[in-house]
Amino acid sequence: MKNIFRSALCIALCVPLLTSLCACASLKRLFGDYALQLGSVTMDEEIYAYYMSCYRPYWIYTFGEDDTEQFWSSSSNGITVSDYLQDVSLTAIKSKLVAEYLFSEYHLTLSDEKKAEVEAVIDGLLLGIGGREEFEKDEPMKQLGLTLDDMYDVFIADAKSAAVQDYLYGETGKEIVTKDDRDTYYSNNYYRYKHLYIMDVDYVRDENGKIVFDSEGYAKWQEISDERWDEKFTHAQSLLQRAQNGEDFDDLIIENTEELGFEKYLYGHYFNKQAVSSSTYFSAISDQVMKMAENEVQLIRSEYGLHLLLRLPLDADGYKHTENGDDFKNFDEYVEEEKFKTKLQGYFDEIKVNEKVINKYRIDQVPYSESWTYLF
Repeated sequence: MKNIFRSALCIALCVPLLTSLCACASLKRLFGDYALQLGSVTMDEEIYAYYMSCYRPYWIYTFGEDDTEQFWSSSSNGITVSDYLQDVSLTAIKSKLVAEYLFSEYHLTLSDEKKAEVEAVIDGLLLGIGGREEFEKDEPMKQLGLTLDDMYDVFIADAKSAAVQDYLYGETGKEIVTKDDRDTYYSNNYYRYKHLYIMDVDYVRDENGKIVFDSEGYAKWQEISDERWDEKFTHAQSLLQRAQNGEDFDDLIIENTEELGFEKYLYGHYFNKQAVSSSTYFSAISDQVMKMAENEVQLIRSEYGLHLLLRLPLDADGYKHTENGDDFKNFDEYVEEEKFKTKLQGYFDEIKVNEKVINKYRIDQVPYSESWTYLF
């Protein structure tokens, strides 16, 4: 449960800025109430309810939980999951409103081609569910008061948000990403470590002792006995002791690791705490590394085997290492998203919040449509 409280805010503050998601609508209905307002830009009740209805299944899917009262009422440090994710989702929705506001403030426009793209997306979604009639029969959407015009506004606003981001940070942007931005993001969000891996299985080897690979290029492996596992565990403990006694960690890796392709990680492994891999293999490692002091060595066990870890201080310009595969994939995009997020949050104090509407749509109670939640 602690992982939910630790990671939900990071996810919500980054994800809503991506153009693949729903985005806020700014047109207030002639009748009805607004939920959020910034200057002359408002988000009406129905659109706000829709966002909450999207976030409800989104969090359930993200954390692999069941949509039960037990999940929503569980707590940490006196805060329930429902209260926490309600606040996190509201923060993300506010970002959508601010992006809409900035589109107006910067006097930006959308091309007819972009608007046509949005219409094509809506048509494609309708085709996927069986047409307009099926949309109109969707009970959760009817309960929320959503119309197809609303969905058009949602996607138009998404395009506007992307236009604002490009205006600020594109090739000719007004606030283009700088080296200082990269250095700051790198130092605030990245961890660096070296890794010696002992598997809980053994590779299959030929008569010459070489690892055997299958037709798809994957190394073959075989289960091991309890005695073999005990042998591996004892060996890993001895390696921990040697590392703690000051032996060169690189030498220990070269002589003992069972990780294929380790040679390319000359500078160690890096990961971004804002975008930790969801795989259980990497999450076990990252969780431990974030708890460790620099130059500390620890041995942990995961469902994949044993991991001898050395946390290292970050090296200057480490994000320029091209040898590290996906460690810095999309690095500039992450920096840009962080700048955009910070800029949007700078307007939060100016947003008027209609508490009556906000409290009406609790994330653990709002209805959601099975057909339209995949917009996230």
